[in-house]
Amino acid sequence: MRRACRSCAQIAALLAFAALGIVLCGCGGSGGPIALPSLASSGSGAPTTVGPNTLGAARAAAAPLVDGNDADAAWASAPELALTEPAVTLRALYTATDLYVLAVVPDATASFARRAWIWDGTTWKTLQGQSEDRLAIMWNIAAPNFDRVGCLVKCHPGTHDPAGEDDAWLETGKADMWHMKAARYLPNAGISQSGALSIEATTHAVTAGTVTFSGWADDKWIGQWSAANAPDGGRYGDAGAGAETRNRSADKTAPNYVETAPLDFVDAMTLYQTEIDNGEAAQVAGLSAAQRQAAWDRYVALKAAVPERILRTPAGSRADVQQAGIWRDGTWTLEYRRALDTGRPEEDVIFNDLNAKYPFGVAWMDNTDGAEHIPSRLLSLVFLP
Repeated sequence: MRRACRSCAQIAALLAFAALGIVLCGCGGSGGPIALPSLASSGSGAPTTVGPNTLGAARAAAAPLVDGNDADAAWASAPELALTEPAVTLRALYTATDLYVLAVVPDATASFARRAWIWDGTTWKTLQGQSEDRLAIMWNIAAPNFDRVGCLVKCHPGTHDPAGEDDAWLETGKADMWHMKAARYLPNAGISQSGALSIEATTHAVTAGTVTFSGWADDKWIGQWSAANAPDGGRYGDAGAGAETRNRSADKTAPNYVETAPLDFVDAMTLYQTEIDNGEAAQVAGLSAAQRQAAWDRYVALKAAVPERILRTPAGSRADVQQAGIWRDGTWTLEYRRALDTGRPEEDVIFNDLNAKYPFGVAWMDNTDGAEHIPSRLLSLVFLP
C-alpha cells in the first residue's frame, strides 16, 4: 500500500492543536555524562508500564545479538509499543553504552529491486515501479515543534519538487534519521536466503521464504532545504563515507558491471565492491554480445535483475547505526544498535540523560520512495530503571 505524506494543511492543524497543549512531549538530552538510573525491583520481573505512544527501553543485563532475530531473551523484558499507522511494533533495550531498537513490520513482499537493470535483448532499461522497503526512525535534535507533531515537522509536500522527494526539510533546527533501506544499506555486510524462495518474476519481489540481511541503517541528519543538495533537499549524510555507489555507465544507459556466475537470487540481486575487486563481476562494456546475453540469461534463470547500486562498508559517523533484518514469509524483523552518545551532537541525537523523554517518529515506505510514506504520530522514548 502506498500513501503520500500528509498535507501542509494537516500539519498546520496539528500545530494548532499543539499550541493548545493537546499533543505534548518532553524533549531529551541535556548534556553531561551518562548515568544509568538505579535498578528497581519489580518482584515479578515484569516490564515497567509506560504511557500511551511511549516506547520504554528496558535495561538489558546482556546486549542482544544484532542479527534480525528477536529470539534473544533480553527482548522479552522490553515493553511493546504497537502502532496501527504505520503497522509497526517496536521494542527497545539499552546497556551502559548502547541503545537497541527492534521493529516488526508486516509486509507481504520483500522488495529490494530499486531501479535495477533489465535487458530486453536490445537495450538496458531500469525497472519501473519498483523501489525498496524502508523504515525510517527520526529523532529530534533541535527542531522547533518536533516535540508537538513529531516527524511531520519535516514534511513540506509540493514546495519544491512536485514528486515530493526534495520536500523533506526543516525550517530551522536539526533532526537525526536512522533509515533502513532494504536495497542500499541493510545488506551491506551480507545477505543470504534459506532454501528456495518464491519470487515474482517481473517485480523481483520475494513472496515467500526467508532472507537475512546484515548491514547498517543510513545515518543522516535533517536540516534546511538546499537546491545544491538535490535530490535530497534537507537530508544530509553524516560525516564519513556512505555505503553505496552507482552501478551505471558514464552515459547512464546501462549497468557498469554484471556478475558472471551469481550463486542464487540474493547473490544476483546484490553487487558488492569486493565482488568486483575479486573478479566475480565483469564490465558490461567489455562483453561480447554473446557473453552479455549469457550473463543476462543467468539472472533470468534466478528471476533476478542487475542491481543499480554497488555496496560497500560505510565509514565514519555514517556507520554509527548497525542494523540487521530478516524477512520471513510476510514479516520484517529489524534490529538497530547505536551508541547512546556518539560524541557528535551536531548530527546525532545524544541519549545522555536517561531520565528524559526523547521525542521521535517512524515512517514506513512499502516498496516506494520517500515522497510516499506512512508516518506515525508523535512518539516518545523513555529509559526504564
